[in-house]
Amino acid sequence: MKMSEGEITTTVFKDLKDILEDLNLTIPVFKTAFPKGQSGEYVVVGTIGNTLIGEQVATVNVNIYVPDKLLTINGVSQRVRDNARIDSLTESLLGVIDNYTGENSEGGWYRYYKTNHSVLSEEEINYSFSNIQLTFKNN
Repeated sequence: MKMSEGEITTTVFKDLKDILEDLNLTIPVFKTAFPKGQSGEYVVVGTIGNTLIGEQVATVNVNIYVPDKLLTINGVSQRVRDNARIDSLTESLLGVIDNYTGENSEGGWYRYYKTNHSVLSEEEINYSFSNIQLTFKNN
């Protein structure tokens, strides 16, 4: 059975919540967007493409948000990326979600694996985030 983009997002969302719990990480996970005013670390999952011809393949973004650190350099306060924390969270998640396999509702399987990774900054909200792009396959 083919899955909609929403169903794929929900599947990965549920997997990530379970994975974070198994890793003893109490980080909130949101689908598609995060609430305004969100503070602390959090994860956002969203599907950005879905091919329904032949084997179903979709692209899923997993963004791990980490607040920037405030440093004073030469008497000037500035925000800088917390690379150590971003790297730690990214490595922990990738250790589990890269080549992850699960069972779909029809008794078949799905799997996803990392296809791209980058670290970006969100100046407007004083956060940086690790963007993990996954390829999701459903059979």
